[in-house]
This record gives sequence, structure tokens and C-alpha cells, in this order.
Amino acid sequence: MSAIGHKQTTKTTLLIGRLAFKDDFLSDLESFRKLATDWYQRCTTVAVGHYKTAELFSRRNRLLAGWSAGLSALVGTAVFTTIQAQPDLWLKVLTGLMSVVAAVLAALGAGSQYQDRAERHRVAGAKYNAVGRCIEQLLASPEPNITTLSQIRDRLDDLAAEMPHIPKSVHKEISKFEDIGKWGNGE
Repeated sequence: MSAIGHKQTTKTTLLIGRLAFKDDFLSDLESFRKLATDWYQRCTTVAVGHYKTAELFSRRNRLLAGWSAGLSALVGTAVFTTIQAQPDLWLKVLTGLMSVVAAVLAALGAGSQYQDRAERHRVAGAKYNAVGRCIEQLLASPEPNITTLSQIRDRLDDLAAEMPHIPKSVHKEISKFEDIGKWGNGE
């Protein structure tokens, strides 16, 4: 667990303990709502990060598959041409190089499993959104429910442990919650 995660977990434990045993209800309600709102913002941000990562991996998969298919088609055409006529040496070398590049691209596409990785990030985004909806429901209720808040914390901890990591390039993009409105607008 990172230092930030540990610090947040400790802060959460202290807050839940304070909410459970403190007499000042207004202060407890404010603390409860602040914590739930922070978790909601984190869920939203992480969900968007996973969706953006899924989009990134899907794009990489399409790119590799497209180039591989295109080069394979060119190689096939060139080989067919070489059967019918005796081409120059440079055409034979170029055909061989394109064949190798097409094979390398196909191997990269299969080896990196971009589509599988994209799907895992889509699932992660959906799971974080589900937790976000639970938090929305919790925030809409008139009284704080410590048990539900604790269950949400447990779900978030489980998700953080089991879901794939968001790449640094996407992480930099989602580092500020205020930027969520800009995502998907090409800005």
C-alpha cells in the first residue's frame, strides 16, 4: 500500500471511530459527508481513468492490427507478383522486410494483449462507477450510516487491490478532479 493509501486508510479509520463515538452530531454529519464526498470524487476520477485506459489500449490494438493486416496484404500481393514475373532484387528485399514487419506487428498485437487489457479496464471503470452510485445513495440519505460507509471502504480497498493499474500517462491526465469535465472533449 502506498503512503498516500495508508494515510487515507488511517484517516478513514479515525474518522469512522470518531463518527461512531462522538456526541456532536452536526460535526459528525459534516465529517461523514466530507469523507463520502471525497470517496465519490476518487471513484469518479478512477473510473474515468480506467475508461480512458481502456480506450488507449483499444486504440493501440486497432493500430497494430490495422498495420499488420495492411502489410500482410501488401506482402501477399508482392509475392503473387513475384510468382508471375522475375522482379528486381530491391523488390524481393522490400517484400521480405514487409513480411518481417507484418509478422512482428502481429506478434506484438498478440503478445501485448491490448484488447484483453482494455476489457479489464472497462470492467474496473464499471465497478468504480457502481461504488460511486452507492456513495451517491448514501449521501442522499438523511442520516449517516457508518456500517454502509465502512462497507464502501472495504469495497474500495478490494478494488484497489484487484483492478489493473492505470498507466502514468493517463494518471497524469486524471490527477485533478476538476478536469473531469474536459475529458472526451478533445481538450
